[in-house]
Amino acid sequence: MLLNLFSFLFFFGTVLLTTLLMTRYFYHKIMSAFPKTKLYRRELKLFYLPVFTVPFIFANKGIQGSFTITVMSYILYGYFTFIFIFFLWGLITEFFIRLRKLSKKHYSKKLSLKKRRALFFGLFIITFHTISSGFWMARDLKIEHLEIKTDKVDSDIRVVLLADTHFNQVSGLGFAKNIVETVAPLNPDLILHAGDFYDHSILDPAGTFEVMRKLQAPLGKYAVAGNHEYINKIESSEKYISDSGFTLIKNDSIAIGEHLILAAVTDSAAKRFGFEVPDDNEILRELDRSKFIIFLKHQPKFQKNTKEKFDLMLAGHTHAGQIFPFGLFVKTAFKYSNGTYNLPSGATIHVSRGTGTWGPPVRFGAAAEITVIDIIPSVK
Repeated sequence: MLLNLFSFLFFFGTVLLTTLLMTRYFYHKIMSAFPKTKLYRRELKLFYLPVFTVPFIFANKGIQGSFTITVMSYILYGYFTFIFIFFLWGLITEFFIRLRKLSKKHYSKKLSLKKRRALFFGLFIITFHTISSGFWMARDLKIEHLEIKTDKVDSDIRVVLLADTHFNQVSGLGFAKNIVETVAPLNPDLILHAGDFYDHSILDPAGTFEVMRKLQAPLGKYAVAGNHEYINKIESSEKYISDSGFTLIKNDSIAIGEHLILAAVTDSAAKRFGFEVPDDNEILRELDRSKFIIFLKHQPKFQKNTKEKFDLMLAGHTHAGQIFPFGLFVKTAFKYSNGTYNLPSGATIHVSRGTGTWGPPVRFGAAAEITVIDIIPSVK
């Protein structure tokens, strides 16, 4: 319990400090580009106000799941996303400005007012473009196709993978309809979800999950728990997953039809909340290798000596960074960060970019994904 509290406070403190620094950068750039605004320093400090309203809004149970929190979330996510992207591109620009000054031995020379204003407006336009296009990209679900040939099946099997839907206060009923309308024409035999199904404060959960229940697949619908399932209380998450017509597999394996076995291990975050997470080998060890084994995990990590024990591993979690250039950092944290990987053992790993978004409903440089995996006989 104390460890969870410490982890939360550390995370919250880091986010708070980082956000304050990014806001100060924006505040400084406004005064640099428009010197007369220094007369209104006190008023400009209102830019810091949203930073301190977040804990109240998200901790106030009286407005959870209401239209109020949906509106406030859009405003706050929009604000913080703008500040973050402005800061990010600002740092990149500052780097090249410093580099140019050093190369010309003008390191101490300050930019003229005209150039400072041009820099501010340039950053503003780039940031606005990133957010506006990223808002659209988050709703434009891209279909990724993967074909696997194997002698373990005698007829075609189509699997559709969803991941990281993160149903929350800004993506609920409309997002669910978008998913169903996209998946239905694909005619899946089996639908899987790689975790982080649900977040918090969702507006109209009953309506949202009723729509998700319309997804149909003759071989069933199955999900594995992600870290957010535990962050947002596994009991609530299990109910919402069940209400959507999915069966949650926790550290177990099941036979699907005549030729498939689905094995799933819950996310390692469960340990922080007092739940046991078994070794991957415990789940994979006794499986019938004559059948095609799908290994479903939230994070794209597996333990040693397991790659010979599955045919296909499906995962999510990384969002491929969600907003560029986070994808570059994700690649340093995860060996298998995004896309399809063929292992020497003959197994295949596919890591989804994610179907939804965490935090701001924005994607840039990492399109939302629904994956179609066609498992076909190697010889027909």
